[in-house]
Amino acid sequence: MARGDDPLADLLKAAEKKYNMTVGSMNAIATETVFLTTGNLAIDYAMGGGIPLGRTVELFGPPSSGKTTTALQAAAELQAVIKAGGDEAKGIKADDVILYLDYEQAMDKVYAEALGLDLDHKSFLFSQPDTLEDGANFTLDALKTGRVRLVIFDSVAAMNPSAKAEAEIGKSLPAIQAKLMKDFGVTLNSVLAHANASCIFLNHLMVSMDMGGARRPGMPPPTTTPGGASVKFFASVRVQYNQIRQNKGTIIDPLSNEKVEVPTSTDVKVKVIKNKVAPPFREAVVRVRFGKGFDNFWTSLQVLLANKKIRYEAGRYYFHEIEGEGFAPEWMARLSTGTKRPYIHGEAAIFERGDQDPDWREGLIFLATMIAKDNVEALAKVAPLKPLVEDDEDVIQELDDLLEAETVPGKHIAEI
Repeated sequence: MARGDDPLADLLKAAEKKYNMTVGSMNAIATETVFLTTGNLAIDYAMGGGIPLGRTVELFGPPSSGKTTTALQAAAELQAVIKAGGDEAKGIKADDVILYLDYEQAMDKVYAEALGLDLDHKSFLFSQPDTLEDGANFTLDALKTGRVRLVIFDSVAAMNPSAKAEAEIGKSLPAIQAKLMKDFGVTLNSVLAHANASCIFLNHLMVSMDMGGARRPGMPPPTTTPGGASVKFFASVRVQYNQIRQNKGTIIDPLSNEKVEVPTSTDVKVKVIKNKVAPPFREAVVRVRFGKGFDNFWTSLQVLLANKKIRYEAGRYYFHEIEGEGFAPEWMARLSTGTKRPYIHGEAAIFERGDQDPDWREGLIFLATMIAKDNVEALAKVAPLKPLVEDDEDVIQELDDLLEAETVPGKHIAEI
């Protein structure tokens, strides 16, 4: 073949102009996944780093399980980066914006500000669209400007198609929302990737209309999420939220002037059931404090306890493991024994002291974050064992050498 007479090479050169696409090496075209933090250490870990840029994320679950809180805290964290001048490594600029589409017409301004959002800052754009098409088409146009880094749809269940909004109540319009969401999602993913932006869809769980098949008495009815199956397919990450317990505190009832117990927080189980940017099926338990959002301090304490930086005995949290690192100050109680181990008695006291001493609390959160980061990096380095082939003498010899060198009983051989 003569030089320059290569049809494939000519096609690749003309691909961008002729087909509006780039074809070549994956390393040259595909970029590494960059994440936006959700503001909670445990959720970031479960998702593999947080909200992936250039991707779609679906957060779904029953009411009051932390979906909106996650979205608002992620927006607040991103806004803080934007206000600080951006982050060049992540492609975030000082003039970038966040777009929040409140289809439910139910945004709580007080709660949003409590989570750290500056609602008056130019980086936070807010709208309450009347129809699915209006918000979807505006979002696509906004993303093409290159200024939008995060879009939040609250929620899929409330994204009402215009045909349904204009029709009489009770008129049958089968699967119209699902069809529109399919068209929107196919276009959205491509636009997000080119715009280096993330999209969060908040969604609910509802009882499925499909009751086919036998269902034994006592079994819960099958559930599904609104918007059809297309949302499940075009979302790179799907996260399910479920309340597992409520925590109560004692207050003085202003009406009776008596002590009463009221819910103060809820513990939520977060499970990543689909993940195309990190290992799936990771789980985490997080605490949501009513009116304050996710309790990152509580999560950090779980990390420190699990890694034996703090010990819990007889209702006391002992900090002697990290006293040398400056986290056991003089105000902390000490036993009269020779060890004089510093401690705090009771869970309520440790959170109260955290509110009183923000520097101490933030120091513990930072320490837990570093521990979790090291653990994630160590996990990523653990390679699966290579299959042992009977006639592979090199592998057999390498295995024999490792076994001879292994002196610790039960030691795991990570690399062969």
